[in-house]
Amino acid sequence: MTATIKPADNSAELQSLVAEQMRKHNMRLRPGQTVATMIEAMQKDGLALKVEYGSLTGEISGQVAHLPHSFESFYTKHSDAFYPRDVSTGIRSRDQLDFKGKSEFISKFGLRAFEQLPRTAADADPLELDPATISREQYLRLPLKLKSECIRAWGSDAVSRIMARTK
Repeated sequence: MTATIKPADNSAELQSLVAEQMRKHNMRLRPGQTVATMIEAMQKDGLALKVEYGSLTGEISGQVAHLPHSFESFYTKHSDAFYPRDVSTGIRSRDQLDFKGKSEFISKFGLRAFEQLPRTAADADPLELDPATISREQYLRLPLKLKSECIRAWGSDAVSRIMARTK
């Protein structure tokens, strides 16, 4: 029996649910990567994602997939598409950490420091670094190293257009 992989259904609802799941696992895309390309890569890896009754579901070879494990495996296999998870810098809230990140944070800084983190970040960082959609405020909140990578990837003209935005 040969498994056929259907093309990804890149509906707005599917992309939204995948982006939400990626946020839960602290999977931040590098410049040039999009949620749509991640869905296609997951399809190529054999994970068929779909929306059923407003929820994200997945199948691997006809079997129901455990999505948190599948996303973690995908992160490990395609780590070059994401920024590394570093618990020592840039953590503003507990919801930015997955289970592994929370464990590392507690072992590195202690339970007291973890408890002092707010549950959710006031303003979520952009998941997808796209010069067409990122706001000026989101760009200004990026770390300096990430800004320099964006300038190299997008060019100074694109960054000038971002900085000229009012919203």
